[in-house]
Amino acid sequence: MSVVSSIRPPLPDLVTHQILQILPTKAAVRMSFLSKQWDGVWCSTPVLDFDEGDDPGKYDNDHIDLNKILEHRKFINIVEKWLEFCEQEQHKQVLLNKFRLRMMRYVPGDYDSIDKCLSYVFERNVKELDISLRISRLFWGFSWQIRLGFYYCVSRTTLANAKTLTVLKLEYVRIKNLRLTKKQRRRIKNLGSSMPVDTRLLLPNLKTMYLKNVQFDKHALLYLILECPSIQGLSLTSCHCENSDDFHVISSSLKSLEIEHCDSRIILVDEAVNLESFTVSSNSSFLDYITLCDCPNLKYINVDAEHLKHLTVSETHDCLKATINTPNLVTFSFEGFSKSKILVKAPNLKVTRVFLDEEVLGFNGPFRYFPTLRDFLEHIGFSKRVVLYINDFKALLFPEDFRKNFSSPLYGVKHLVVVMPNSQKEVSDIPEFRHALGWMAPSINQLSLGEENHQQYLANISLEGL
Repeated sequence: MSVVSSIRPPLPDLVTHQILQILPTKAAVRMSFLSKQWDGVWCSTPVLDFDEGDDPGKYDNDHIDLNKILEHRKFINIVEKWLEFCEQEQHKQVLLNKFRLRMMRYVPGDYDSIDKCLSYVFERNVKELDISLRISRLFWGFSWQIRLGFYYCVSRTTLANAKTLTVLKLEYVRIKNLRLTKKQRRRIKNLGSSMPVDTRLLLPNLKTMYLKNVQFDKHALLYLILECPSIQGLSLTSCHCENSDDFHVISSSLKSLEIEHCDSRIILVDEAVNLESFTVSSNSSFLDYITLCDCPNLKYINVDAEHLKHLTVSETHDCLKATINTPNLVTFSFEGFSKSKILVKAPNLKVTRVFLDEEVLGFNGPFRYFPTLRDFLEHIGFSKRVVLYINDFKALLFPEDFRKNFSSPLYGVKHLVVVMPNSQKEVSDIPEFRHALGWMAPSINQLSLGEENHQQYLANISLEGL
């Protein structure tokens, strides 16, 4: 009588490896307890995903539960088991494409484990890093200032070896000011040209960065971006700056910038010479100013900010397309080209300032330039006061035939100011110029030529005869 053995031969290593690659990392770790053959194999996969689980919306309504605390401890045990395997020599040489760590009940006691995780994944030259550390409900009862002290902090030390990162996603962390200390700057200066550029910057290969529910120390965002010389895409969602300080972005490589529902008083984007798209969505009462300057390739702007008061856009692409929905906007300043398509919805707008760049005046013939200028003025010129800065009065010399066939672009404007280099004598004796201004803004009760300051106007022309 033959006896059928219940012992099955082990699976080939390749099959085991493929199975573990398909499984979520947490499940793969549990599977490793079933057989010594599976033990630690999951450590060699190029993608690791530790997800504590739980739907965020459901978790918001949970009460403090001992079982959930125990579940979190089990999750940390899984992470620490992985760290133990990482110490084995055969796993140290394996490259890592992506590492994701998502906690729903982070406590300060997890700090060391996270430090070790990051240290190891950087050693394995990780390319994509996704960290979300939602603080435990145990700490929700503390004041905001105290609770902020419990957040995991990202510092220069944290990112010291993150040279291979191309994608970085951070959520529910605190980012410190990454500016070099005097001692660090002195060390770099002493090394001089012998120190490669890649070793001076923390994130030399980073292309895309997503930051959500991140708490920035003062000026932390500015210095973080300065450490990313190759960054092309930046997204900020529900982020908070210390003392509602400004979000200042300077980057010559950045192409896309998205800011949604962040608490900041000022958003300043400067010297972003390759920026092509800028989007802001905010209902924060803190946001007062947005300034975009020296962005010659900026083609798309979308601003939807309920409480924004002041918006300045200058030195953008000549074919800019902008949609601005700002019900409480008070002042809008634009320097650029009349070919730009700007749609402004700002019923409380009081002052519009427009600086027309010299290139706009180079068109020859009224039907190559004036229709474009007229449409441009109509879209932006609905505030009570409009100030136009031009390089020559001829820029506004709309021909009589044109005026007869087109409606006035600044119909609702009450005060029109035209600032130009031409002298008072040069323009005051040109009836065609005065007629053109009268057609442009037929409802005005005050027209001023010269400098914008009321005390320094070169001339005030009576509306009679316009």
